[in-house]
Amino acid sequence: MPLDSPDDLGTLTAVGSGLTRITLSQGQAPHGADPDLHGMFVIHAGTLTDEGLRESAMGAVHDDPEALNLWGGLIRRARAEAHVGASVVNPTTEARMHAPSHRHLPGAHDLASSGVVMLAAAGWNRYEFDDLA
Repeated sequence: MPLDSPDDLGTLTAVGSGLTRITLSQGQAPHGADPDLHGMFVIHAGTLTDEGLRESAMGAVHDDPEALNLWGGLIRRARAEAHVGASVVNPTTEARMHAPSHRHLPGAHDLASSGVVMLAAAGWNRYEFDDLA
């Protein structure tokens, strides 16, 4: 599905949309693109369940400097909007480790401030955001 603006991407990834992975390419992505996703920008959107919101991630692998600059711009834009700092907490032992460079976007911040648990991408650990502690 072609996107006409960055706002379209926000609409696609709205909480509860059911979309978990978005893959972007420059121009037309070939049908049946290589599963290693080389040359593409990938956003893995964490899922929201009754347990909480799973961690999201984004990244790109490319050997073309122009494409890397484009993808890097998307990452820089997200980083500029992000809140910084969290602690990772083991829910069983309550052991915690500070993750000062952990970033979370405004949507996750809003959900956390309303009581939604922020879960790691896998496993049972949770995040507690520094600016909400």
